[in-house]
Amino acid sequence: MRQQAITSTRGRGLLAAILLSFLVFVALAASAAQGGFLQVDHDARALLQITRQALLDEPMRLVSRLGDSSGLIPLIGLGVGCLWWRHRAWALALPALMIGTGVLQFVSKWAVDRPRPNLQEWGFPSGHVLSVVVFFGLMMYLLCLPARGRIRRWLGGALCGGAVVCVAFSRVYLEAHWVSDVAGGFTLGLAYLLFAIWLAEAMAAVRQHPATLGVCLPNPLRWSLAITGSRFRFERRLRRRNPFLGEASEGAPTAPSD
Repeated sequence: MRQQAITSTRGRGLLAAILLSFLVFVALAASAAQGGFLQVDHDARALLQITRQALLDEPMRLVSRLGDSSGLIPLIGLGVGCLWWRHRAWALALPALMIGTGVLQFVSKWAVDRPRPNLQEWGFPSGHVLSVVVFFGLMMYLLCLPARGRIRRWLGGALCGGAVVCVAFSRVYLEAHWVSDVAGGFTLGLAYLLFAIWLAEAMAAVRQHPATLGVCLPNPLRWSLAITGSRFRFERRLRRRNPFLGEASEGAPTAPSD
């Protein structure tokens, strides 16, 4: 009972975070689709133009490559290798998860189609930030599992979080994105990652404790399953009381056998 309560609370918390992140992304996307900009977009660009140093250009380009294909493909390979022994399911799912980020960024960029600060097309959301949020966010989640030591969790979390911050800053510094583009990539990537984590934890809980299926699902799905289950139980009771019912209603849907 206690395990079900913990699972229910954690599942609801994840779903609330997913909904909040996605709603923020939708609000940013709606503004960007109409050509709107946040005040922080112009302020950040003006500040960087004043303080920009030529010595930082090449390091920022190198950092930014973590979020494109030349950086992501080696990172995915390294991630699969590191996860293979302790988290084989996630190791197998990681390539598909990252392909999903590519699909998300293509669809969202095509739908919004707002230019970048350098006037190139398809600026919102930042695909680099979206990708690194999903990849390093997953690494941070796995590093922070209870089985890990405290020092390893803090160190790994700091490295992963620092990588995301550096890539996000590099995209604004190089005038490849507005701040709102970066925020859009972050919120969409966070919503997508949290949904993958929620789905994985729900499936694991159901495999270990089938009775937790109801508490892992949001209320609408739980209600529909409850209604369907009640209907099957009602039909089984009718057949037990009237063994000729199944023969008389040939072709009608039958309940699954116990």
